[in-house]
Amino acid sequence: DVATDIRARSALDGDHIWITGIPAMDALFDGGLTDRAEEREAGSRTVLYAPTDRLLQSSVGLLGRWPVELLRGRREDINVILMPHPAICEQAPGWLADWAKLAGAEPNVELITDPSAPTAQYMARADMMVSDASSAMLEFLALDRPMALITHPERFRDETHYDPAGYEWAWRDMGHEVHDVELLSEVVEKLLGGADPCAEARGRYRRHLFGDMTDGRAAERVVAHISAIPA
Repeated sequence: DVATDIRARSALDGDHIWITGIPAMDALFDGGLTDRAEEREAGSRTVLYAPTDRLLQSSVGLLGRWPVELLRGRREDINVILMPHPAICEQAPGWLADWAKLAGAEPNVELITDPSAPTAQYMARADMMVSDASSAMLEFLALDRPMALITHPERFRDETHYDPAGYEWAWRDMGHEVHDVELLSEVVEKLLGGADPCAEARGRYRRHLFGDMTDGRAAERVVAHISAIPA
């Protein structure tokens, strides 16, 4: 599991590592968030697009100023939530204003630009995620729902951040890998239609990452460990 991975990489013994789960994921595991029921009752499906801010790994430049059409084609009944990385929102690049215009003009499109917005809330609403190499894809594993992962052709040039051994790259088969964004809407439609060829691999990685810490009580375990430290 991931705790074993951490021990191996850090050369720390078990006494120096707390097995708690991931507090940020508690909201996804405890069932307290709004689910997809209302949107499903309306007969619609929701796609969450959550790209990374790493320039040579991010799909933002590949989708350009018209991400909605590439994500859903002409399927205006598909809800699209555009949620750029918080660092992108803080930088406020010019194309973000174009995305805002899209969200205002296109039906069933939301743009989330508040860097403090709770990602888990939007993940809970999504039937699937489209990402690239964002750590958000690992968080979305908690829900065990389909993903489409866009692979940037220039990723190898990112000598600072590209790590082929990192989960975001070593676990690409957790989602449907997309090398040509012109085909993205077809992939999205297939995954929303029930095709799920990555389910087995995704489940395996989910177990590896979260183990049995899926009760929504990770924060409680962290507090308990801290409280047990001698004064």
